[in-house]
Amino acid sequence: MLDLGFLFLLTLWAAGLGRRVLSRLGGEPEHPIDALALAASIGFGLLAIAALGLAEFGVLSLEGLAGLFVVGMVLGGGPSSRPARHVCESAGGSTWPWPLASWERCSRLSRR
Repeated sequence: MLDLGFLFLLTLWAAGLGRRVLSRLGGEPEHPIDALALAASIGFGLLAIAALGLAEFGVLSLEGLAGLFVVGMVLGGGPSSRPARHVCESAGGSTWPWPLASWERCSRLSRR
């Protein structure tokens, strides 16, 4: 179960960073699930290239990877939540204020 949690967090990290790249390049698909799939692929590619760069400089260690993840979380923090927001809104969740009311409403909807 711990492995699945790590995989989920790594995917969110990759999707957030990839979403940031997609929005900067202006090639974001209309449908949020398509955008999530494309963003996760780009994010995993960026992770691989960053790990290669760390190895080139001789800092591919636990500390180097932890620093890489922190930088990725700072740069790609918010955009990955948009597909989840779209799913919640389509289930009848409110949209304002997004972090509080929607998740609260979505959790109430999922309990029904």
